Amino acid sequence: MALDIPENKVIPILAYHKVTPGFRLDPDNITIKKFHKQMEFLYNQGFYTVTGQDLIRQPFVLTADDKRFLISLDDGYCCIKDHIAPVLKKFGFKAIIFPITHYIGKMNLWDTRSRGKVAHLSNTDLVKLGNEGFEIGSHTINHYNLTNLSNSMAYKELKGSKDFLENLLGKQVYMISYPFGQETPRIQELALKAGYQIGISIHKNTKSFNIMAIRSWGIYPWESRASIEGKLRDSAYEEFKLKFIHLGSAGAGLL
Repeated sequence: MALDIPENKVIPILAYHKVTPGFRLDPDNITIKKFHKQMEFLYNQGFYTVTGQDLIRQPFVLTADDKRFLISLDDGYCCIKDHIAPVLKKFGFKAIIFPITHYIGKMNLWDTRSRGKVAHLSNTDLVKLGNEGFEIGSHTINHYNLTNLSNSMAYKELKGSKDFLENLLGKQVYMISYPFGQETPRIQELALKAGYQIGISIHKNTKSFNIMAIRSWGIYPWESRASIEGKLRDSAYEEFKLKFIHLGSAGAGLL
């Protein structure tokens, strides 16, 4: 699955979680004002979003001036319909939503990191957003760290969420965003067996492209517009930060 092609030549992915009106003591949350400024900055710099299908067809940037990128929205919170979608529509950007199927229409009781609970999108919300041009991928059933599960349990998380979403949406679900960004070659093989064509991960090995473990760049409250562009340009400093974020995600997965 891995190709001898540097991962910094792959179309970059920016991963968002929560966008809310005010400041929250939550490492996954940014304010609407900051999100709007980031999208406006990228739009003014000439960046434009592509789809997961584009990533399958032509995953590699062609020149240093390539302005393609993807936006992923992990966990599938209600802020997507309330706050994120209007901003993306304003700038003509697309995004991929990765809901946790057991928590659709429920509060995020699974998240030990969250300071105050928030609601996930409902079935109706997901269908509506899918009809409005959002792609829908899977974030498993329960948001467990798959690397801690047996083959049978991990496969159930992968396949069960995919089947549920395909029945709900009436279309193929071909992307998986691994919970906590944690995966291994074993989990990649199980994802392939479950029928996924793309896997998205925050991982340590950034030496070569692997379509079942594509690196994403998490966006956090402390990000500046310069750091956003640094992620899209694969700066050494942003890659250094990513390694520490990976360790934090691994710890959250253990909790």
